[in-house]
Amino acid sequence: MVFENRVRGVIARRWAYDVLPSLMELIRIRAVSPAYDSNWFERDELWDAADHVREWIARHGMVAEVVQLPGRTPLVVAEAGGRDDRGTVVVYGHLDTVPSPGFGRWRAVLRDGRLYGRGAADDGYAGYAAVTALAVSRDHERTVLLLETGAESGSPDLDVYLTALAGRLGDVSLVIGLDGAAAGYERWWLTTRATPDSWLLPALAGIGARVFGRPCGVAGADGGGGPADMLARRYPDARHVVTGAAGPDSNTHARDESLNLAYAYRVTESLALLLEAHARG
Repeated sequence: MVFENRVRGVIARRWAYDVLPSLMELIRIRAVSPAYDSNWFERDELWDAADHVREWIARHGMVAEVVQLPGRTPLVVAEAGGRDDRGTVVVYGHLDTVPSPGFGRWRAVLRDGRLYGRGAADDGYAGYAAVTALAVSRDHERTVLLLETGAESGSPDLDVYLTALAGRLGDVSLVIGLDGAAAGYERWWLTTRATPDSWLLPALAGIGARVFGRPCGVAGADGGGGPADMLARRYPDARHVVTGAAGPDSNTHARDESLNLAYAYRVTESLALLLEAHARG
């Protein structure tokens, strides 16, 4: 319990003093998904968002770059070294947003334990949570973070990039999608694809009890299954988990979108424990 309290304190401090300043800057970038901006290629905001997060990730010891194939949206690819005996972990998130008029458009506001702003919960938090989880995890396999910028347009470039990066990703054994939704804040909400005899199911149950004091809940994947389904088809033999920090009152895609920070801390802790469980098998 002492160790868990220390880890929770570290996560809270990292979010307060390291994550939030950068995430708030990300929210201020007009990273509109291509389906909502026909001139996205000329505006450079998607590239700006990707490079902003890449720079933050690189400062935390990971090898990070922005990859952009001709005519495609940019993709952040970041790698954290680790053990390499149980296959690669792929963590997925996205940086593009849907435009909305009024309050919250390209503004970042901290108020009453929430971060308000476009893309805060869907899905700007994802890369920051993943890097923080890797930092506090006591053990993890080699992990590759993929942050795309076309998810809100149906992820038309994701499969192309997965093909282009196949050699680099290697043997993928676990895929974690961080663009899911929670039906409440009292438990860890997720969906999973795993065989009944897999290590994953008991690990998830244990993490839910350890972090939230109750079983995990089953929630929808990513609003339409797009990226999750693509990743499942690409890696049929891997274990798949989709979770997220967007809650029932996050109002994603609305002018007052917000991220519940206390829940984001818990999702980060749960992710760290999942990485440890995968390394142990």
